[in-house]
Amino acid sequence: MQTFYTTEPGRSGESVPIHGTLIAKEYTGKANIALVNSLKFGQVLLMNNEIQSSEADQQFYHAKLVSLAVRNDAKDVFIFGGGEGCTAQTAFETAPNAQIVQCDYDLGAMIFCDIYLKHWNKGVYNNPRLKVVVADAEALDMIDYTADAFIIDLFDYTPETEAFIVKVLQKSASALRPGGRCAAYLGDDTATLRDFICRLRSADFSGCRFSYSLAYFPSFGSLNSVFLVMEKPGCN
Repeated sequence: MQTFYTTEPGRSGESVPIHGTLIAKEYTGKANIALVNSLKFGQVLLMNNEIQSSEADQQFYHAKLVSLAVRNDAKDVFIFGGGEGCTAQTAFETAPNAQIVQCDYDLGAMIFCDIYLKHWNKGVYNNPRLKVVVADAEALDMIDYTADAFIIDLFDYTPETEAFIVKVLQKSASALRPGGRCAAYLGDDTATLRDFICRLRSADFSGCRFSYSLAYFPSFGSLNSVFLVMEKPGCN
């Protein structure tokens, strides 16, 4: 039995112990990742000591995120992040005929998850209707992409990541088809995050309407998680 000390975004001075055994670990060239069999949450995926997903609530998390953006008749879905593969698999289950593009900057992490998390993602990286683009979300040129649904499954908001998150939201809004929806996980429901959400109203998001949703995931800590939803008006 080992103790793994995890951290939360924006709270680098705090650490939360997780007790369990190490299943696998790897340095991908971009991040340290590990899969731990924990006593409290079952299997837990860590990246740079931050909990990404746990066996206890990953299905609920991915179902929540995908349901906010993807309709069952969606033909094209675009995912920023989601390297575990669970977001893409859940999107395929929601929209069985969709083509999905997933943009993630860490190929090594996706290979790790393809090997060790097949029991979560059901081998989605072997699905021929999934196209993986290995690129940084901020740098990706969206000229060749348009979709009925966008999903942003990246990381928690912090003041340091604000400009990045706004840019990815704007990219998604501009490439979203009329009547389409975008859902983004933003992180813990804190005063800092709520201030950021207020500032979003002054940015240009291609005429999209905003709404928000909350959910609680035990492995993410004691606070609710916030999801942003953008919907682009349909054609008249």
